[in-house]
Amino acid sequence: MPPAHASMREAANPRRAVARSTRAVPAEPRIDPPMAPCGWHFATLRGFRDGEPAALRDVYRLHVGDVTGLLRHGFSFESAGRGHRFVGYDSAYEL
Repeated sequence: MPPAHASMREAANPRRAVARSTRAVPAEPRIDPPMAPCGWHFATLRGFRDGEPAALRDVYRLHVGDVTGLLRHGFSFESAGRGHRFVGYDSAYEL
């Protein structure tokens, strides 16, 4: 059958034309932003290390509650084989 007839047959049967066209077009690979093992984007971490204001703001805003809690309520740690305790600050003003 000449090629002209084949294309007319595909036009008459849209399912066949679609099936043929999807096989001819390879699927594009999904590209996810590169993530560090900690779950942050490498670009944000690089920006934090470089001192970029937007990256610093993102990291500080995420951790401000945890850091404030530790400074207000204290924490324990070990140094030179001995246990120590930072008792925390009495008021938020001291932070």
